[in-house]
Amino acid sequence: MYQIGVDVLPEYRRKGVASALTSKLSLEILKLGKVPFYCAAWSNIKSVRNAIKSGFYPAWAELTAREIDFVNNINK
Repeated sequence: MYQIGVDVLPEYRRKGVASALTSKLSLEILKLGKVPFYCAAWSNIKSVRNAIKSGFYPAWAELTAREIDFVNNINK
């Protein structure tokens, strides 16, 4: 299994870069005979949306407690 994680620079966000990279990486990982997976905290809504847009769906859940300021900062 290979984990996918994408961090797009602010000036390139909201242009489809993350989903394009995630989708392309998934295909390349499959060509290697590996299973791609995408992890994101459910509080990181933008990352979860990228995963779903790129064809991933929830397979398991992991819960973590964070301060509300930390979560709000992630979702800016």
